[in-house]
Amino acid sequence: MFSHSHAIRSGLSGRLRQSHEEHIDHRYNAQYIISAEFNNKVGPIIKHQYPTPIPGFKGRPNSKTGAVNLASLMIPNSIESKLGCADFTIFILYKDKYTRNYQIFPVSESSAPSNTRANLTILEEEEHSESRNSKLLDAKEPPLFFLNVVNTLKDDSNDRGAIIRAIALGTTVRNFLIFKPLLAMTLDLYMRSNDNILLLVDCFNMINSLDLSLAKRVMSNSSLQTLLSSINDESVISEIFNPASHNLPHLLHLNTLPKTDNFGNNISFKRHLIEYQFTKFKPKLLPPAFSRISLQIDMINYDPVKVNINYNDHVLKFLSKFILKLDKLLGLQFSWRLLVNSTKLSKDTLSQFIMTLSNFIKHFDFHYFENAQVVIFPYMDISFIDALKEQLIAHGTRRTFTIVGVSNPIFEWQKDVWDFYYDMDKEDLQCRHLAPPSLATLSNNSQESMKGSKIKNIFSKRASSAMLLSEPPQRYGLTSKMITYLVREQHDNETILNVFKRINILQLLSLLKDLENGSRRESELSLKDEYVVTYRDFIIFPEFFEYGALKLIRCLDQLEQDLNFILFDGKESSQGYELNALERVFASLKQINKFMGSSTANIDKFINIGLNFPLTSVRNGESLSTKDFNEVDLEAFFDDFKVSNSMESLYSHHKGVVDYFAMKRFLRLLFLPLVLDSAIESSADFMDYFDSQATGPGDAGLYPKRLFHSEINSSPMSSWYNESSLFQDNFTDETRSKTISSRNGDSSRDSFSECDYIVPRIKRASIAVIRKLQKHPLGKILIKHKLNPMFKSIYDTLEEDFAAKRKSHNEKRSSLMRPQSSVRDSMNVSPSRMELLKDLTAISQQQENIKLKAATEGRPARASILDTLNRLTSDFNETAS
Repeated sequence: MFSHSHAIRSGLSGRLRQSHEEHIDHRYNAQYIISAEFNNKVGPIIKHQYPTPIPGFKGRPNSKTGAVNLASLMIPNSIESKLGCADFTIFILYKDKYTRNYQIFPVSESSAPSNTRANLTILEEEEHSESRNSKLLDAKEPPLFFLNVVNTLKDDSNDRGAIIRAIALGTTVRNFLIFKPLLAMTLDLYMRSNDNILLLVDCFNMINSLDLSLAKRVMSNSSLQTLLSSINDESVISEIFNPASHNLPHLLHLNTLPKTDNFGNNISFKRHLIEYQFTKFKPKLLPPAFSRISLQIDMINYDPVKVNINYNDHVLKFLSKFILKLDKLLGLQFSWRLLVNSTKLSKDTLSQFIMTLSNFIKHFDFHYFENAQVVIFPYMDISFIDALKEQLIAHGTRRTFTIVGVSNPIFEWQKDVWDFYYDMDKEDLQCRHLAPPSLATLSNNSQESMKGSKIKNIFSKRASSAMLLSEPPQRYGLTSKMITYLVREQHDNETILNVFKRINILQLLSLLKDLENGSRRESELSLKDEYVVTYRDFIIFPEFFEYGALKLIRCLDQLEQDLNFILFDGKESSQGYELNALERVFASLKQINKFMGSSTANIDKFINIGLNFPLTSVRNGESLSTKDFNEVDLEAFFDDFKVSNSMESLYSHHKGVVDYFAMKRFLRLLFLPLVLDSAIESSADFMDYFDSQATGPGDAGLYPKRLFHSEINSSPMSSWYNESSLFQDNFTDETRSKTISSRNGDSSRDSFSECDYIVPRIKRASIAVIRKLQKHPLGKILIKHKLNPMFKSIYDTLEEDFAAKRKSHNEKRSSLMRPQSSVRDSMNVSPSRMELLKDLTAISQQQENIKLKAATEGRPARASILDTLNRLTSDFNETAS
């Protein structure tokens, strides 16, 4: 009845013969609703399942057949002690695409039957073709997330003096927490109405009366979501989601924002929320007030699976302990099994804590480790311990990663199912299998098989001898160090995630350099798995491991190095390419332009990577896989950068370690090439090479001569990652012919003519990138709100000059009678250009005073353009506030 009426409402009457299973998998917001209660004689039991019994859980649980009792997950341990206080748990079911049944542990591909066609269950009321069977085999089955609410009410008629009941909603929707209020209110009515199943039916129909296709489309757009989750700026967020602007429709690829869903329910947009009204639902048993409840969905998906938990409360405290222990695990045998127990915190907090950890390893979107077994179990009852052991044994020697939440201290003694046991109540972490390598090697040979007393004695002696050795000092990696500042400064979840993203990119860059230098062992591991084994930081962001993203990250890193070298006191890297710094800047901008031009999604990815581009100076030329931050004072380290003659001294008004580390950096990388013909200063030693009288764009006198006579030795890139393609495809033969390789460093006319050739091309490439950025709704907003006003002035002036030159060039081509007119026109200086030149002349006049002041303070002279940019930024921020 429900399927038929729902199909009519959604205009699908022509597909009524479609199977019930496929229909609920691909159209409904909820697939199942089930109820459970505590029976005084037999314990937790399933009472109702709607609209059908869950495949794989149709019969009663039986210890002989191994059938699992889902009611044990719905009626958690000690729930009777919290009378009248609703609590929530989460459990997950996975579908076997061959048997079409659900199970409590992830389905292993290796467990597929040899004759898959014969094992397919033919769905009722539909004739299946061979092509349909093929689609079923190839499709990735989404897991069913069950949000469960349980409560205990006093009842004198009950032998225990109370009744315990629960309702669980099964859905493939990742942000299933939006159904929390409705489910809790339905349970309250259900408990007071003598288990009326029609209340469950009403709740189920109500949830499915909404068409959430728009919200689902927004949430499933991975490039858009990674971009939105990286903004973390209230002013930018407010403008993006302002209903009065056209930014949001543009981002969502809509002509206008809809007022209703496909079923006729009202929709409204409030900041970054989509609000659905149950306009068309007419309840049968639920109170009419239920239909006046709105369903609000956040369009920014910070977590793969939505959680409502503050990382500062529990997550960071755990990570500060766990990551340090992971660093001691053997790399080649890296795996871990984690058990988290809490008897004092709510089951809701426990379950969401486990889901948060699963989000950090991107379990439901991404393999944490290729071909590994990963088990996420938000809440487990003690009755499931045997099933867990069987699951671990069934996969033999495969790497195994498990995160299991429990609320029973008896699990602490089940040491064969965990390597790490964390007590959330005490904030205590226990570890197993962290012995020295020699012990671990012996342990892998199976101690249980050592029956001879001599072997046992030898092993015991080695063990006791090893235990006498002093434990090596604890090494703090970058993640562990930054967590200490995150805990101290108490930042929000979004800032914490953005810090982790920057660390991910920094460590990825360092890992690639290690691999190029041959300092890492040869391995058949993928880059992602190599990263997991090398850093063991538990947290990973898969969007940065895509090939295009890697090229872009390397490109931005190289661009920053070269701009620091040209404009500030940067040091030329001993590992470079045959092209000089200016040519590399041009190549980097060309690569960015090419990447952005290939698709709209690539512009999303570029902005996302740009927003998370890290403070690369933290590497300081060292490998982050071995660097110990234990004694590093990042606060003092960053304070030094704020007054250095480098790119990192731009926007140095940021306060605090986390604030400075997480600041946005990528706009300056795109706009700094535009000042290459302005008051450039590399360092005090190069000031003699500056010509303050130069006025034209591309004039050689504005550049330190040394920059055009550096011979840079090339080095091969790692063939394993084929990193040579990151830059080689960016250079034309024309560009290569311009390479300068003067060994003696003397100035020459050729070097200055090269400057005239390459600098305008750099500026045009930079402007081309900025134009693409401005066409993107978010890029336009970022430039409007976050760009330094001096950069804006320079950009507008150059755009005007290039437009004038294009006009003059067109006039020259159209009129052969006046071949010199375009040259004369191109030499005219526009009024805005004159104003800019006045500013730059004033900067030049202040140079001697700046150098003198720096000398008296005993620090290197900072380029005057830094002071001007910082002053303008400070004034701009004060005005905006």
